[in-house]
Amino acid sequence: MKLSGSLDFNSVEKLWNERKSFFADDVADLSSVDKIDSAGISFLVLWSKEHEHRLKVINPPVEAINLIKLFKVSELFEINERT
Repeated sequence: MKLSGSLDFNSVEKLWNERKSFFADDVADLSSVDKIDSAGISFLVLWSKEHEHRLKVINPPVEAINLIKLFKVSELFEINERT
């Protein structure tokens, strides 16, 4: 599932209401996400837990990688960084 724009406190509520379509996929393409905060990371954590295996995260912004490391949830994700 390709996400774009902000994945933050203001946008996660709308995404939460549509989560069934997101959670059906086991890949999160963040290449077009320009802002992410702790609410966005929480959404990704719940997405990963829904699948009961690591969520593949493609091209996350640097701030997403930093937050994932800060919150010590790296084990929930398979991260494919930008090259």
